Amino acid sequence: MKLGKDAIVLTQTKSSRSVAFLSQSFNEEKDNLEIPVVAYRKEGQYMEVDLSVQSDATAEYNLNAIKNFSSFNEYFIGEKLGLFGEDTGTQIYIWNLDTWGTDYTLEWNSGKSSENPVHHGRGDILIRSRRVRSRPGQTSNKVLLDYSLQSYLEVMFLNPRMKISVQGSLVKSRPLAKTLNKTSVVSGEIMERTIILTLGRSKVEWDRTNCGIFLYWHGRLIESYKRVGGQKHSTDMGRGVIGVADITNLIDDEDGNSWVLNNKQGFQDCEMYAKLEEWLGRKVDEYWDTKFDSLTLRKGDEHHNTDSDWVQCYSCRKWRMLNAGFNVDNLPEEWFV
Repeated sequence: MKLGKDAIVLTQTKSSRSVAFLSQSFNEEKDNLEIPVVAYRKEGQYMEVDLSVQSDATAEYNLNAIKNFSSFNEYFIGEKLGLFGEDTGTQIYIWNLDTWGTDYTLEWNSGKSSENPVHHGRGDILIRSRRVRSRPGQTSNKVLLDYSLQSYLEVMFLNPRMKISVQGSLVKSRPLAKTLNKTSVVSGEIMERTIILTLGRSKVEWDRTNCGIFLYWHGRLIESYKRVGGQKHSTDMGRGVIGVADITNLIDDEDGNSWVLNNKQGFQDCEMYAKLEEWLGRKVDEYWDTKFDSLTLRKGDEHHNTDSDWVQCYSCRKWRMLNAGFNVDNLPEEWFV
């Protein structure tokens, strides 16, 4: 979502620095989008303008644009860069913030329980509206990662390794696949490319009436709670079932191109993605039928009929009990309500 009109991004590595200015104010009434960037590289004990990527004139033009359209001058930038010390990292400053009603879109909460209804005792940054994203088949409004930065960062990385703090409180990152029970690891091939999917049940998501697939790309979360198969048609089908998969191998091609949207919030519509959705739907339905929806009873080597005949809708995957005496064989193979 859009948080504000203007932002400055400061980045430092062991041998370089960069200052980037992403500004709607600067680009107003311009025909072409401009993003002023000043790049530096380490020369001895000092950071000098990196002339391998830009000229002195370009660096000066970009620095003047930053000074004229923001509250940052070279001294203020130097002060903020000094916060890195010898470490690496990124700092982002946003201003001209968007509003929600009479207040800012963002809501800053400290670690006080009275100020943070989502994560008691931990600092957080929330989207004030508490609105959740629209997803096919979703009925629950309890999707915390849509409006809580703490909740989003908890599952942002497939294998979290870094320490992240929000409002001074450490984010309790968790590898999502390891928080599930009754897990099943499924592998397959889509258009001659391998995919590995972990499926399991989450008590927390069951209570929130959530389910779906979490899709990662290069270890970073792109899509969450993506309902597939019968999950799209019924709130009961697959309730609490979560899937986790890194689909980098499917989405990146041999030429270095990727089918990820620029905002990193979804994937472009393509043949590979369509086949992925079909495959995920089949595997989730099979998992649900095997783990939670089996009606066949066995005793020794004998089959015993259930007390009543049940049939499953081909579309919504919901089971329904038939009237006594109804002949199941009269139903077509693909049966709909």
